[in-house]
Amino acid sequence: MENLIRQKIQELEQLRHNLLQNIRCSDEPARAYQQMSLEVVEGCQEVLRKALETLKSTKNVPNASHLEEDPPRPATKTEVQ
Repeated sequence: MENLIRQKIQELEQLRHNLLQNIRCSDEPARAYQQMSLEVVEGCQEVLRKALETLKSTKNVPNASHLEEDPPRPATKTEVQ
């Protein structure tokens, strides 16, 4: 899971870099759209970094291994009967 998060952070960094290269565009609507896109990318990066920190910290907490597993699915009617 950590590797996937790191990979997505790197992909977003490349996208951020590309947006920064093109943000100097003279067309105001395009520049505004690129600025908004940049803010979204940076927000996503921040969320992923926090998720990575949380994931790392749960590995160091005793009895937190259940947090890394998929949550149990609800029982169906046939399973309950």
